Amino acid sequence: MVQQMFGRAGRIGAGEREGHAYLLTTPTERHHWQARLAAGYTVTSRIRDRLPDHLLAEAVQNRVHTLTGAERWWEGTFAFHQGQHPFDPLHDAAEFLIDTAYLTRTPAPDGDDRLEATELGRLTSRFMVDADLASTLADHLARQPAPSGADTAEDTLITGLATHLPTLEQAPFTDRAKAELYNVLRTLTDIDDHSDALDDEDEPENTWQPVAGDLARAVLLLVAREPKAFRGRPSYIRGIPAASMAPILEDAQRYLAWLGAQGHLATVHPWIATVAADLAQRVRWRALGPTRGAGRLLWMCEQMATPTHAHTLVPEMWRAARARHLDSPDWLGTTPPATNRLAPPDYRNLLATRTTGTTITLHPGHAHITGPRGATAVTWNGTVYTHHIVGDASVDLPYPNAAPGDSSAGRSGAAVFTRGDRTAAGWAAACNAVC
Repeated sequence: MVQQMFGRAGRIGAGEREGHAYLLTTPTERHHWQARLAAGYTVTSRIRDRLPDHLLAEAVQNRVHTLTGAERWWEGTFAFHQGQHPFDPLHDAAEFLIDTAYLTRTPAPDGDDRLEATELGRLTSRFMVDADLASTLADHLARQPAPSGADTAEDTLITGLATHLPTLEQAPFTDRAKAELYNVLRTLTDIDDHSDALDDEDEPENTWQPVAGDLARAVLLLVAREPKAFRGRPSYIRGIPAASMAPILEDAQRYLAWLGAQGHLATVHPWIATVAADLAQRVRWRALGPTRGAGRLLWMCEQMATPTHAHTLVPEMWRAARARHLDSPDWLGTTPPATNRLAPPDYRNLLATRTTGTTITLHPGHAHITGPRGATAVTWNGTVYTHHIVGDASVDLPYPNAAPGDSSAGRSGAAVFTRGDRTAAGWAAACNAVC
């Protein structure tokens, strides 16, 4: 496998017409690559494979403002240079981004519609998730019944990730890990999902066959249900090589973080945003062994550490906070910890971003909510939810009417989101603080 891309940064007007590239390989593969290089090759643009992502990135960076501007951008690509002249794929990509609310299109008097990235589009580009896969995943989760508890919610999220992301769905595993994989799924979930594959209850390991996504599902369930197993970065976890888990967890963490960041936008169901945000932080900082509800405190530690120092300071901050029996970022003092790397104004802004002081009281028919000014308050009934921007006073928000035929109708709740923090009521309150 070639893991490095050949390329060069040319200098306009310098007259450079050739360059040198070095391919490092193992002795056993040397002859293979020598033969391929001697035979020659043609470089073919692959931009169309993920054209919506590229077009979205151009819009987010304000390099494309109109459909005509997008066409001019396409004319400057290597794909166009290779003869892919029709604009149809570009127009299809633009229509997809508009249909999925990643872009907005505003008609203009001159007929050249204006294109602008939405907040959801900016999030999607920032988290570097595949726009098509992300949309498919979000649509799948939106069709699921509202969960009745935190375990069910995590299971639903994990199964959705494992069956809709190719990196997770196609993750390989060895025959040696098969029995342990079965044990993980049997002990951490309801194995009835695989009952059709069990012909002999006395010898399940010999008859059960894993299906696509099972390794990723087992790995994520281990993080969610047995976080202590990841402390200290062991080489093997329940018989599964830790190295084989890393790509699965890294990909899952990005999509979980993307879902979790949508709480204040109300573009996904609040239970999805709440549970995904919590699980994303626990996956990222799994070496600390964080349990359910740790996400908010880990988020606060990240913000105080800043990206530059997060790798070293977040573990230190986490341990210090837990030693003081802090289970959330809802402390009352305004003096930052000694390890804080934010400037004083930035730290004050961070404190204001929290949902600290939020109160949610669930009543039959409505929720009584007090939260930070400008926060997004969301109530739900089954799969249907509605949102409201919080003002200075507390507010009574009714639960919406359930959708016809919704098996989860009557499962109601409420949550409050800021751009970085959240507080939920009902079973989702398990994600508010370390359990």
